[in-house]
Amino acid sequence: VTNTVNGPTIKWNKLSSDATKYVIYRRSMSGTKWTKVGTVKGSTLSFTDKSIKDKNGKYIYTVKALNKSGTASRYLYNGLSCLFAKAPKISSVATTSDNRIQVKWNNTSNSAYYRVYRSENGGSWKLINSKFKGTTYYDTTAKNGKNYKYTVRAVIPTSNGNAMSWYYNVNKTV
Repeated sequence: VTNTVNGPTIKWNKLSSDATKYVIYRRSMSGTKWTKVGTVKGSTLSFTDKSIKDKNGKYIYTVKALNKSGTASRYLYNGLSCLFAKAPKISSVATTSDNRIQVKWNNTSNSAYYRVYRSENGGSWKLINSKFKGTTYYDTTAKNGKNYKYTVRAVIPTSNGNAMSWYYNVNKTV
């Protein structure tokens, strides 16, 4: 189970040649009731749970295989856990009158801090702030005449570790 910008993505191995479909279930970390979140064909070995993309939380997933007569396989009761954090979406990137670059994004959780990344002239991403609280960041190290891209990740500290969002798939350039 991994975080993506669209929600947790669950992947599994094909263990049975007669599986015609797979049913994916989710429960909260503290809950005991499984909720069906999707069904895929037997040739598909992954599923993205888009139903929780706007919520931050701790989830456990499991998968059942079904054959053409509808007989279901056993499933891993403990499942695999995922700490999901919604990816922030950058709303604007602009140069200010005092020659700084202002990067703004939406707040994805009141308990989140953010990691801000910058790419210069199409190069690799560089972390420029690892624990920023707030949703407006001013880049004071950018230089005139360079082309910059920005992206942001949310980090939500929990008792089970840090839930870190994926990079949002739309990056702003200045």
